[in-house]
Order: sequence, then C-alpha cells, then structure tokens
Amino acid sequence: MSRTVILLNPMGADVTPFVNGSLPGAQLLKGTILQPGDTLYTLPYVNTVGKQNIVNGADLLDDKVHDVIDNTSDDVQLLGYSEGNQVINNWMRRYGISEPVPANRLKILQLADSARKYGGFIYGHSVFDLLADTEGLPDTVPYETTSFARQYDGWSDFPTAPSIQAAIDSLSDIVGDNNAIANAMRFIAAEFVVASEWPAIENAVVGMSAIHTMYLYVTVDDPTNVWYTDPVSGVKYVWSPTYPVPMLGLAAFPQADQQLRTQIERAYARPVQIPMPDYSQLGWDIDPSPVASPPPPVTGWWVEKHATFTLEATASLGMRSKLITGLTLELTAGLEMAGTGRSKASFELAATASLGMVAEGTSKASFGLEVSTSLGMSGAARYRRTFALELSASLEFSAAEHYSRTFELSATPQLGMSGQGRSKGEFELSATPELSMSGVEHYSRSFMLELTAQLGMGTPAAIPASFELALTPQLSTAAREHYVRSFSLELTPSLEFAAVERYSRTFELSVTPELAMSAAGTSVAGFELAVTPELSMSGSGRSVASFTLAATPSMGMTAEGRGGVSTASFDMSLTASLSMAGVGHDGIIFQPFNVEDEDKADEPVPAGSSGVWVTMIGGGGGGGFADSGIFGDRRGGGGGGGAAAVLRSFIPRSALGDTYTLTRGLGGGPHTGGGASIFSSGGKTITAGGGGPGGNATSSLTGAFGAGGVATVSGFTDIQTANGTRGGNGGGPSQAGEAAPDNHTGGAPGGGGGGERNSLGGSFAGGDGGTGHTGGGFGGVANGGDGGPGGDGGAGHSGGGGGGGGGSGAAQGGDGGDGGDCGAGGGGTGGGNTTGTPGSGGDGYTLLEWV
Repeated sequence: MSRTVILLNPMGADVTPFVNGSLPGAQLLKGTILQPGDTLYTLPYVNTVGKQNIVNGADLLDDKVHDVIDNTSDDVQLLGYSEGNQVINNWMRRYGISEPVPANRLKILQLADSARKYGGFIYGHSVFDLLADTEGLPDTVPYETTSFARQYDGWSDFPTAPSIQAAIDSLSDIVGDNNAIANAMRFIAAEFVVASEWPAIENAVVGMSAIHTMYLYVTVDDPTNVWYTDPVSGVKYVWSPTYPVPMLGLAAFPQADQQLRTQIERAYARPVQIPMPDYSQLGWDIDPSPVASPPPPVTGWWVEKHATFTLEATASLGMRSKLITGLTLELTAGLEMAGTGRSKASFELAATASLGMVAEGTSKASFGLEVSTSLGMSGAARYRRTFALELSASLEFSAAEHYSRTFELSATPQLGMSGQGRSKGEFELSATPELSMSGVEHYSRSFMLELTAQLGMGTPAAIPASFELALTPQLSTAAREHYVRSFSLELTPSLEFAAVERYSRTFELSVTPELAMSAAGTSVAGFELAVTPELSMSGSGRSVASFTLAATPSMGMTAEGRGGVSTASFDMSLTASLSMAGVGHDGIIFQPFNVEDEDKADEPVPAGSSGVWVTMIGGGGGGGFADSGIFGDRRGGGGGGGAAAVLRSFIPRSALGDTYTLTRGLGGGPHTGGGASIFSSGGKTITAGGGGPGGNATSSLTGAFGAGGVATVSGFTDIQTANGTRGGNGGGPSQAGEAAPDNHTGGAPGGGGGGERNSLGGSFAGGDGGTGHTGGGFGGVANGGDGGPGGDGGAGHSGGGGGGGGGSGAAQGGDGGDGGDCGAGGGGTGGGNTTGTPGSGGDGYTLLEWV
C-alpha cells in the first residue's frame, strides 16, 4: 500500500531536502522515512512563533488528511518535527477525535516534540500559550502514534525536577520573537547557577541546539533505544540515548561524562530508565604527533576522542679554555601518552649513564657523559594508557687556546595538543634561562646557569586537572691554581603517581649515578660510576592521579697538576620536576553494573563507584478468606494492600559505608502481609514496606482491607518514595466486594474485596483490583466467579492489584486473583458454602545501579 507522507516542518526551517533524498548521506533518521511508492507532501503552514499559526496549520492539516483519505487509496503518515508536532497535537484534539478518519489508514511519527508528555519543555506551561500550543496530545489517541526524542534534546527531553518545573511556571507570560523561549530558558539557567540542578539545566540548554537539530544519524527502531507505551493514550514514547552529555562537546573524556551524567540524571524522572553508556566500548585515541588529528565520523551513540600531548626541551652549554675545556650540556625530555582499552598496564624503566675521558699530553682532556631514562606504561582493554618519558643529557669538555671561555645556551621547549569539542584544555609554557659570569684573580671564573620551564593545563571546572613541569639546571665554575681537576656526577630522578579511590597508583623512581675521578701526577685519572634505579608501585581507589618527576644531576671537577696556578672546579646541577593531578580524568574508569532482584548481605561497596541509584518496591499483601457455611450471610474476605516504593534515587559514595545489604520483599500468601524491600549501608536504611494482609471475614464481620505499605528513610537524604494503597473491603450483607483504589504515585495498589452470599441465597460480585502501572484484575462475577490476576509491573513499575473473588449462592466462593508482580495486593475470596483461595500478593522488586 502506498502512502502520502505529510511533513510538518520545524520552526523557521524547511527540512524537505533531508527527507526526500535530495541530500544523500544527510537524511533524517538515516533515510528510513520514505519507502518505495511513497509521496511526500510538505504542509505549507506558517512555521514561525505564534499560537494562531499552530491553529491555522491544524485547519490546513485536516483539509489535507481528508483530501488524501477521501480521494485516494493512499494511507497517511503524519511526520512532525519540532514545532510541526504542535500542529499535529492541535489537530488531534480538535479534529482527530471528533471527525476521525479510519484508524487503519493513518499513523503518526513525532520527532523532537517540545510539547511531549514526558520531558517536553513547554508541555503544560501556560506561560508559553501566546507563542505555542502547550497542551500536547489528548488522553485519547485513536491512531498508532510514536513520539521519538533524543536523550538531552533540551526541547523534548527537558529535566522534570519539580523545582525546575516550578521555576518555569513562575515566569511571566512569554511573548516575543522566535528566540523568546530560548531566552527564557537562559534566564531559568541563571537562577539555578549555584544549585545542584544547574548541570541538568545547562546541559539541556546546550542540547536545545546541539541535539535538537541532529536527528540524521539515529533511528526509531535502533536496539539501543528505550521505549514506553502510555497506558492511557497508547502512544509509544521512544528515547535514543546520547553520548557524551551535550555540555561536554564531542571531545569529552568518558570519566567526565560519567560524573556529569550521574548528576544530570538526578533532575529527571522519566517513565523509563535510560542506561548509563557502556564505557568499556569507548576509547581515547592519542596521536603522538603534535599535529591535530581529524575527528572520526560521528556514528550512532559512541564518539571517539582524539588528543595529542608532546613536550620537548633542549638545553646546551659550551665552554672553552686553555685546557681544551669545552663543556656542552644537552637535555632532551619527551612525554607521550596514548591509550585505548581499559585497566591493564605495563611499566618499563630504563636508565643508562656513561662517562668517557681521553687524556693526552699535559692535561688535555675530553669528557663525554650521556644519560637517558625512559618510562613506559601501556595497557590493553578499556582506557589503556601509554606513558613514555625520555631524558638524555650529555656533557663534553675540551680545551684549546689560553684560558678562553665560551658559553652557549639554547633551550627549545615545545608543546602540542589537539582535541575536538568542548573539552580542549588551555596550556601555558614559559622558559626563563639566566646566565651570569664573574671572574676572581687571574682567569678565575664563576658561572651560574638557571633554566626554568613550567607547563600548566586548565580544563573545565568539572574535570580539574593540572600539569606542571619545572626544569632548573645550574652550572658554576671557579678557577684557581693550575690544571687541578676532579669530577663527580650525581643524578637523582624521581617519579611519583598518586590517586585516591579505585585503581590509584603511587610510583616512586629514583636513579642515583655517581662518578668520581681522581688524578695523580700529570693527567693520570681514575673514574668510578654507579647507577641505582628504583621503582615502586602501590595502588588503591580510583581515577584521581598526581605525578611528580624530579631529576637532579650534579658534576664537579678538580685536578692536581703542575704549578698550582689555575685551579678550577665545576659544579653542575639539574632539577626537573613534572607533576600532574586530576579528578575523574586520568586513571581507570569504573564500569557501571546493576544488581537486580538479588539479595546481598554485607556486600562490599564496589571500589571506584561514585554512587548508586536505588529503586525498590516491597511485596504485596495476600487477600483474606471469606466466611463459609451452608446457611446465613457469608461475607467476603478483604483485599491485600499494595506495597510502598522507593522511586529511583541517587546515593553518592560519600553517604555509603564500606558494605551494603539488600533484601527483596516477597509477596504474602493468603492472609499474610508482604515482605519489605530494604537497602542499608553505613548504619543508614531505606525501606519499601510490604502491603498488609486482607482481613478474614466471619459471620458477623466483613473482611477488612489490607493496609498499604509505608516507605521509610533513615540517615539518607534526597530519597524519593511513594506509599502503597489499601485493598478493598469484603462485601457485607447483600453487597459486592469493594474495588481497591488506584495508585498513580509509583507505589503499588491493593487487591479487590470478595463478594458476599446472603441468607436468601443471593450472591454478589467481587471488587476490581486497583490500577498501578498496569491494570488491576477484574472482580469475579456473582455465583462463584474467580477474580482475575493483576497485570505484572516489572523494571521498577508497580503491578496492578489482583481482582476480588465473586460470591456464590450454593457452592464454593470464588478465588481471589493474584496481585501483579512488583508489589500489588491479592484479592479476597467470595462468600459461599465453602471458601476459595485468596490471591497472593505480587513479589517486590529491587534494583541497584552502581555508577
């Protein structure tokens, strides 16, 4: 069957080329909208700000829909993008119900609807009524409808925290141009700049442009999407997960995303749980060259990050004199870091020092010193890192002519970094060399050289990190007497790495080479060299790192020869230090995981976790027994109560102890209360109480309802809870069983009461179970009908209550229906000659999401 696809454009734009195939490679939803044989029609409504434009557009849409339905055999597909969905919503409320077209000939797909029931920025906010249609879709939607939004699209997936929604409602009526709503949002963000909700608001504001306009490379049927069908309207709501969070840009480090995402999600209460990204599938690619690498194509959820860090410093010093004394110092240090994968590391350390001296004639000398140290770290799997440090130094001494001295110094430090997106750092590098020379007595000289280089890196406040490099070499020489030389060399480099929480590492490296030279007579020399490298490593905790590198070489020279005229001594010292500190930036990232419907006792809190999302529902109460007997009034049993719930709430690591305990409450059997679901850690407890048991009836007393469960919190803060609701009372004389109240707060509903059989043989129906996330079971019909089971909830959503059993005139009373899973109460039995079996309460639910 061919279709006519009616496109309703977003505000101020025409996306027709992004649907009809005229821009290959840049099609909405990866080009999956149009099928062979389809006809695309763009509705010519005025897509600018203003409520009247929406109303007029709905009139045009109704005309077009009926034209296609009445005059062609095509089915109709409505496709709305952003503001275009307000036209669809208005049409649905004004025409789609009162003047419906055949439901099998029309379908609706809404992209990025700002009036979306779950997360739409303008939905329900009358302050925007002059600019837009804020009412959304009606409760009755007779057509197959899908509402699709990308996570963190600030227009269609806006934070739902009550404090933020209240702030929007406090605004004066918004009037103005196309930017009026966005400007109002920036005002709201400014109001929350110092509040805990600020990251979520700022992230949504960024997403209003960065995500709202990017629906090219996502699809409605992607298996990574999450979806929810509204139980009232039947509309299917779909969310496409987004990585990284928009406020970090494209070059965010996964550790930063994890920290911000956890904080941002606290401001959302969607009917579904969007999982944390699988950070093990992300890599941090590092190019060793100082040239910026092109970013990879953005495909689907994951985006690769590229960054390059290089540092090089070279210094040289030369000296010449009568004694053929030329001194040259060269220092080259490089730092490289690269990594992909996760958590595995290998380390290498190599240090090589050599000294050579050749002597001819009278005190003619040549000295060469070379020192190179390297440190490498590499790993496989998630967040592999490779660190390499190389240090080479050389010293040469030669002399010609008469006591001449020449000094040369050159220093060339270089730093390069490339990165994409918002999280590029700021770097500063400064080098200050100083050289001074003074002379005492005949040809005596004193020299001092200092070189200081510092490297700093700044990043956004959410990812503090600092890098510092200081390099200070010193050289001094003094000459007295004649041809007396002795040499000593000391080099002490150290490297330290410290971190807190999981996978922290502490490294210490010290290399101490010593060189001694003594000379007797004319140019007779002895040399000693010792090198002692040490490396130690320890670790605990997670992801916060600091590095320190210090190297201190020194060299001195004295000599004995002939004449005692021009004694000279040389001292050279070099100090280099490198430090790095960061929070949530370098180190090994924690891999989130879930614990679902599993009891734990004194389980260690996962190392490296930043906290846990807790969702719990207690067990539902079982229904009560009816009275039974051949003669007289036989009253119905009471319905079991629904359990309390702990709505998805975040507990930071700082609020937890070293271990935790988790218990899942189970549903109660006949006339038995449900068990409580309990989470405890560090002496603090959260309890989702189970539903109470339905009361048993007697010949003179009706079975009373079971009480709803109660949630309690001790020690923890910011925990969202909802209590369960009671069950229905059993039927009294000549009465049907009472229906259980519905529960739309997140707690579970109770079961219906059983119907009565009176003394004249009349029988009465059982009461319906209450509705929660799913519907309650029906009450059993009179004359012994069994109550229906309640619908199962699942994934943290409360189940429907079980139906009450029906009464019976001359036989067994009807059985009570079982409560749905996730805490619903069971139904009571109906009165009769013999009693039936009450419904059992639904089992509870527990979910811990460690992040």
